Amino acid sequence: MTNDSLRNCYKITLKNLLPTAALVTVEDHIPIPRHESITVKLESVRPAPKEQSDLNLLKWEISLSGESEQTITYEYSVEHPREMDVTGVL
Repeated sequence: MTNDSLRNCYKITLKNLLPTAALVTVEDHIPIPRHESITVKLESVRPAPKEQSDLNLLKWEISLSGESEQTITYEYSVEHPREMDVTGVL
């Protein structure tokens, strides 16, 4: 039995248009496998999230100085048997 792998990468750009500092909370998630033959792995993430829950929820708290910008990027892979039709991983 051979496996296929899907990879997804996301980029979230935060911009503080105010002249003063701001604390921003960002929450996102990666898929949760619903079958024992499917695995989901967080491959890379920058900056590191403050929290990652058992339900694959990611949470960042980003401090942005006045009129600044920061980017959050993360990539995950989904591995599954080739003959299995996998949907809803985007």
